[in-house]
Parts: sequence; C-alpha cells; structure tokens
Amino acid sequence: MPDQPVAVVVGAGPGIGTAMAVRYAAAGFRTIGLARSDASLTALRAAGAAHGVDLGVATADAGDAGALTAALEAIAAEHGPVRAALYNAADLSRGRMRDVSAEQLAASLAVNVVGAQAMIQALRGPMAEAGGGTILVTGGGLALAPSPVFGPLSIGKAALRALTLVAARDLDREGIHLATLTIQGFVADEGAITPAQAADALWELHEQTRDAGWDVERTLSADG
Repeated sequence: MPDQPVAVVVGAGPGIGTAMAVRYAAAGFRTIGLARSDASLTALRAAGAAHGVDLGVATADAGDAGALTAALEAIAAEHGPVRAALYNAADLSRGRMRDVSAEQLAASLAVNVVGAQAMIQALRGPMAEAGGGTILVTGGGLALAPSPVFGPLSIGKAALRALTLVAARDLDREGIHLATLTIQGFVADEGAITPAQAADALWELHEQTRDAGWDVERTLSADG
C-alpha cells in the first residue's frame, strides 16, 4: 500500500500487545511488533495471520534503551516515520521492596518506564515532522494503589503515569497525542478485563482528535 502509515507496538507479546497490533493493522497501518523473545514474535505473526492481517516483527529488549532506540530508528528508515505507537512492555515480576536490591529495581525500571522514554524520544522528532501522531502507554492500577507484593512494578507504573502526565503538554505542542490507559485489574482472555477490551479502550484514545480534545489518561476497570 503506497504511503501506508506506520505503527509500532513495543512489548508485542500475548494479550494487549497482540490485540493492539492486530487493531492497528486492521485499520490500515503497516504494523511492526517489537519483543525480546522469538517465541513472542512467532506468536504475533500467527495471530496476525489468524486475523487476516500481516504483522511485521523486530527483536528489541525494552530494558535496553540504546537497543530499543536503534530498532525504532531502523523501522523508520525502512518504512517511514511512525505515526502511531503503543508502549506495552513491563517487568511483571513479584517482589517486596525489603527483598529487592538496588540493581534489581534499576533493571525493573529500565523496562517499566525508561524504555517508554526511549521510545518517545526516538519517535517524537520524525513524528512531529510528518504531521503528528499518537503515542500510547499501557498503564496500571498499581500506579494509583501500589501493592507491597508487586513493589517494583507498582513503582514503575507510578513513574510511567507521571512520565505521561508531565510529557504530554510538550508533545501536544508538537502535534503528538501522548496518553496512558490505566488498567485497574488483571487482563486475561477469560478474565474480567480482556485484551480485546483493553485494545478497544486504547483505540478510542488513538482516534481522539485534537479539536475535540485529547485525553492524557483514561481508566479501564472490570466494572467499566
């Protein structure tokens, strides 16, 4: 398709990442999913085929800001500037802070928030020059109600939410819509919140127009 707009999903594993990659592709985007494991990328391709769409893949570790930036720059060089993006990577490991070393916390934050900043910085210039776009991040209810059992993840989601809120105004000036979907609950195929429901909510954010007003944050919970 000539001049096909480009979308990327960082953290394109099973669940929300795959659901949103399919949604972008079905809407006409040339969609590339980035994940660390070959198994996730193979599953993503299979999911695309099952839904009748072609999904591109690229290997990238969201916890390595330099490698992630290089992967995103390579995608732009091959396909053109990214106009839509989702940061869905997360370190979901359990841990109480009394048991978490400084090095472990740093590694967790590298995935949960620093990777998002790396993605934003890699995309914002070319996106603005191309006329704007939308950058979304998958937030979590732990940002609002931290859990002692998921200490690093709670801190990471809080930091990710803060990053979105403080960066959104600057990006707005550049014609870029930055927003987070704060999901209050666990997402599972047979759960109270499904990947499809999360993708629906993310897509609603994506489709917002600047004239009508851009939301910086929306919440999604099992009770609506």
